[in-house]
Amino acid sequence: MFQDEARFGRMVRIRRCWAEKPLRPTVCNGYEREFLYVYGAVSPMQGQLDWMKLLKLPPYAPEINPQEHVWDELREKEFPNRVYADMASVRAQLEDGLPRLAANREALRSLTAWPWIDTLNLNAH
Repeated sequence: MFQDEARFGRMVRIRRCWAEKPLRPTVCNGYEREFLYVYGAVSPMQGQLDWMKLLKLPPYAPEINPQEHVWDELREKEFPNRVYADMASVRAQLEDGLPRLAANREALRSLTAWPWIDTLNLNAH
């Protein structure tokens, strides 16, 4: 499994979105600097995501850690263009979004099972 941590908070991350012409979508922006830290691990071979156990952090290497891509996917799908009134709302969004992401094992495999990981596991036997 590959492990990493991420922070989620009340500061909005502006993302592109579709709107009918001639409308232009507007997004409120919050500047509150409150965050929750989430620790997660992904198993590319099984397409499993676990965010309950605290595992030892590997050295910083986002370009080779597939868990980094899991956080990006979670932010893109569950947190775009949203301002949260309080940290309880951020926590509620995480509690809704993480199980949704974990339920789609094939999508997790597609997102995280990179060729070098498959090779590494095959050579390890």
